[in-house]
Amino acid sequence: MLCVLSWYHRSGEWWPTHCGSTYPFVCHSIAQPAVKRQVVKLRMKLDDPSVDLNDPAVKAQLLKQ
Repeated sequence: MLCVLSWYHRSGEWWPTHCGSTYPFVCHSIAQPAVKRQVVKLRMKLDDPSVDLNDPAVKAQLLKQ
């Protein structure tokens, strides 16, 4: 097994070291991709033409379905 460390104070090169040695370290992870939004266009046929699609209660019910 080969263990190395990066010595930034000198040249930033990798230096071999004993695998049992302990040094401070920083963990880094790749950021998750941004949330994608998608617009969906749909047509609806209403059984009751008096329903107001702009009514907040109707909108909430549509989102649940």
